[in-house]
Amino acid sequence: MALVTLKELLGNIKDKGAVGAFSTYDLFTAQGIIAGAEKVNMPVILMIGSGPLSKPGNFEVGRLMVKLAQEAKVPAAVFLDHSKSFELCMKAIQLGSVSNKIIKVTNKTDFQQARLENEEMD
Repeated sequence: MALVTLKELLGNIKDKGAVGAFSTYDLFTAQGIIAGAEKVNMPVILMIGSGPLSKPGNFEVGRLMVKLAQEAKVPAAVFLDHSKSFELCMKAIQLGSVSNKIIKVTNKTDFQQARLENEEMD
């Protein structure tokens, strides 16, 4: 399989059941989540929170999560979980985390910037 968007993942599973979404903070947890999903042959969502992703060195953990999702034998999405920071959302998108287009907008300027960036990336 490959890294898929959240929309693709949920669209393919519609009427077939639920999809597990698991928070992960390190490589070993992410590997375990993917291994479990492969064992039961079910799609999975890897979530990384804005707190862990914004800490020094954890950007690489984000890259590794995307790589694991790309190499998974089941559909896998990587999702930035709960971020109010536009900059962090953009970092996650640049990582290849394709499922973080849901951005909590705190003001009109952020919304306009998010729309502009999203249009440029499509």
